Amino acid sequence: MPTKQTESAPSFLQVYTQVRRDRMKHSFLRQISACVDWRG
Repeated sequence: MPTKQTESAPSFLQVYTQVRRDRMKHSFLRQISACVDWRG
């Protein structure tokens, strides 16, 4: 049981960080596109 927990914990953390990174990147790109639209 403990081995399974330690095995699933890192994967969950990895997915969480990946999702957060993707979301940040998405919002960042959206901000840039909005600035470009405002300028262009």
